Amino acid sequence: MREEIERILEMQERGELTREEAAARIEALARDAAGARERSRPSFEDLERSIGNLGREFGNVLARASKGIGEALRPESWVNETNPATFSKAEPPGGDDFRCEGNSLNLARVTRMRLLESTFADNELHAAGIERFDCDGSVFARNALRASSIERFELEDGTVTDNQCNASRLAAWRLSSASVERCRLNATQATDVALSGSTIREARWNAVQLSGMTLDDDTALDGLALNGVAGRDWTFHDTKLIDSSVSGLRIVGLTCRSTRLAHCTLRHGDWVRGIDPRERFALRNVRMEHTVLEHCEFVDCRLDDTTFEHVEVSGLVFRDVDFSGMTLKSSEELAELASTGRESD
Repeated sequence: MREEIERILEMQERGELTREEAAARIEALARDAAGARERSRPSFEDLERSIGNLGREFGNVLARASKGIGEALRPESWVNETNPATFSKAEPPGGDDFRCEGNSLNLARVTRMRLLESTFADNELHAAGIERFDCDGSVFARNALRASSIERFELEDGTVTDNQCNASRLAAWRLSSASVERCRLNATQATDVALSGSTIREARWNAVQLSGMTLDDDTALDGLALNGVAGRDWTFHDTKLIDSSVSGLRIVGLTCRSTRLAHCTLRHGDWVRGIDPRERFALRNVRMEHTVLEHCEFVDCRLDDTTFEHVEVSGLVFRDVDFSGMTLKSSEELAELASTGRESD
């Protein structure tokens, strides 16, 4: 615009334009420039849209920066085969998509772990403890507990596989829609255990004390082997026990409702350390209601204060069983005590 005004003034100096003509042209030029500025001015909506876009861009920058800072300050994993914690008390980081693998906790205590859709695997706990462990959607695998404890363990929609507990303590475990496979408990104490809609496969429990166990909502125990187990207050509701063997079990207070036992063997078995070899497989204060027993075998057992009510039986065998104090309520008196296969003491 400046160049155009200078050109008009030069034309006036050369006499090509009068003073009035030059002023009129400059005035017209100014009006055109003002109109152009007005047309190019953004509306309020345009301004609002621009601010919104800027805000989103700024938010994305902050998110990327926060993530980078978080990754720098908070490790996404404990993955180290030589990462021991000894005589320690730790408050580990938590979150989702977390990996805790190959660590060793010795004489240590972890106050709480909260891992969602994460992995806790190949770790060793020696005289150590975890006070609370929330791990929904996670994998708990190939861990070894020796004289250690895990309390208040909660898992939903996750897996527990190939773990081993020796002379340890498990308390207040809650598993929902979980899969438990090939886990071994040896000389371990467990209390207040609840499984709902879950499965336990190929588990081995030896010389275990288990008080307060509740299984419900179509929980299945498949290929379970119990040897020298002492239990109290077990409740099976809408549960399946399939292809399992029980040897040297003592249990006080067992309730089975809407439950199915199939292809199971229950016998006195061999002597296990801590279990009196003279004591039979013993069920005391047992109540079975609306339960199915298919191809189950009771060998050298004692049933005290036991009630079978509305129980369906098929292929049931009793050998050397003491039925003292047992109450039968039909299913044709428990199929005439398994077709008079009763050879009681």
